[in-house]
Amino acid sequence: MLRTMTPIEKAARALCAIDGVDPDSSLGGAGRNFLWQEYAAVNVRAVLEAIREPSVAMAKAGTDAMPAFEAPLQADASDCWQAMINAALSE
Repeated sequence: MLRTMTPIEKAARALCAIDGVDPDSSLGGAGRNFLWQEYAAVNVRAVLEAIREPSVAMAKAGTDAMPAFEAPLQADASDCWQAMINAALSE
């Protein structure tokens, strides 16, 4: 069965690649976390926390992408973004 990676795992693996390390290497021997999990716990989560609140430009882009018949507000787009980041952090 094909395993689906969470956005946090994808980001952590990308950071491992940038650093030139094997994301699947084990830390401290068998039964320990993989390196990508350490990157996720520290680096990726820190970035997501930092971008939890969208910029004005991001909120406007989100508003522009919503169907016109709903007359969305920038606050709606911001709330949507924050909910998505919160969901990513909870995975």
